[in-house]
Amino acid sequence: AVKYNAVNENLLNALRAESGVKSDADFQKLLNSLKSALGKKQLEEEVRSHMMNTAIPSFTLTDSKGKQVSIDAFKDKIVVIDFWANWCAPCKAAMEGMKLAVDKYANDKDVVILFVNTQDQGYAGSRAATEKFMKAKGYANFNVMYDNKKTGSREYSAAFSIFAKLFHSSGIPRKVIIRNGKLLYTAEGYSGSPSQLCDEISTAVDIIKKDVK
Repeated sequence: AVKYNAVNENLLNALRAESGVKSDADFQKLLNSLKSALGKKQLEEEVRSHMMNTAIPSFTLTDSKGKQVSIDAFKDKIVVIDFWANWCAPCKAAMEGMKLAVDKYANDKDVVILFVNTQDQGYAGSRAATEKFMKAKGYANFNVMYDNKKTGSREYSAAFSIFAKLFHSSGIPRKVIIRNGKLLYTAEGYSGSPSQLCDEISTAVDIIKKDVK
């Protein structure tokens, strides 16, 4: 399963327990040694094909406490945004893979991961259902935010609409990675593999980090 990058969190935990590896760094080395070299190369090529360098306007989100947060508050950070909705089954399924990414970057001060509820009912209408879902799945360390109402519309998609215009698509789940007002990576949909999604995100982040240096 590791070789073909089709692993979930339970399998990863079982492998770690069976291997006896203690440190996170050593476990990552073990995983890399088991993965297909061709698969890793193909994933990097796929990720690079979705890299961009496009200026985007500033936007504001509502955090889990109802406060307005400007994306500019994350200056110099690599910001990974997962646009999702409570009604979107693939969005929710993909969060298993995003949890792997959240855990991986938990101690990385340069990377921020935001889960932005969009095309839903906004902070007031979506908060209860969102918190219930997150609690049921054990996603306690997810940084959840809510899209604001789009000007001239009843839809809560003010931030997402910025990106939808660029891609000519309103499909979700949609992952975007931005830094200092530039859109650097995007991908739509979910392949069904948690570990592959985590590797997709981390590959893009690694490329961006190298470019920054």
